[in-house]
Amino acid sequence: MGDLDTELTIAEYNNLWTERLNRITVRYQIVSFALLALGTILGINNPTLLLLYPILALFLLIAYISNSYISHKIEEYIRRKIEVRVGRADFGWQHYKGLNKTGVRLGDLGFLGARSVFFIGEVIALAVGLSLKKYNLADPYVLTAIAFTFLTLIIVLFKDWILNNMEELQKLLSTKPEQEALPELSLDTPITKLYEHIYLAVETANKIVMNLYPDIDANAKVKLIQILLPQLIEIDTGKALSLDLLPPDSVGEKLVAGDN
Repeated sequence: MGDLDTELTIAEYNNLWTERLNRITVRYQIVSFALLALGTILGINNPTLLLLYPILALFLLIAYISNSYISHKIEEYIRRKIEVRVGRADFGWQHYKGLNKTGVRLGDLGFLGARSVFFIGEVIALAVGLSLKKYNLADPYVLTAIAFTFLTLIIVLFKDWILNNMEELQKLLSTKPEQEALPELSLDTPITKLYEHIYLAVETANKIVMNLYPDIDANAKVKLIQILLPQLIEIDTGKALSLDLLPPDSVGEKLVAGDN
């Protein structure tokens, strides 16, 4: 690498590493806030608030996981895009970590412990809330607390799988369900033929009325077409139309004269 490339690589590395450290700090601040909120609610000694705590804890855990996901992407970028530029195989801390993933590491247990704080806090809040007041298990507050506690347990246990499949999950959540395509109308479909038949009937009625009564006003014209239209629709448009379909002359003359 040239001097400029080296300087840019070092600057990028420093910035990303600083962001990663800041995100670690934020994660532990989230854990601290969850513990502080739990302690405050326990001090208030309100059973309803205690049963609502699992909702807060779950959202805090989601924020924790999201922050951890970005840190994971930063580590991956450093390992694949920055450390490889040095030109040595297996160089750098991220490469070292990647080569030593066999077995259960103490660091993994530490991260599991940090995530477990949310679940344990929810269990404590649920147990204390139920002890302070006799709730029916079918009570909405109880059901909500149990459901959120169960979701928290799932996220705690499967955090690594969630992080590894975050992009696939985002695509799944953002994908709109495919709508069934509407059937295309062709000239051979019954509904298309019906529309065509009606259109021809209207056009034919309009021509008949205008030929017989060229000076007819709009309202009388519409009424004459209404008289003709039901009979014209029943006729095969391929055959010649009979002028017998017209109303008697007396009716037509009255309509033309405006005598409704």
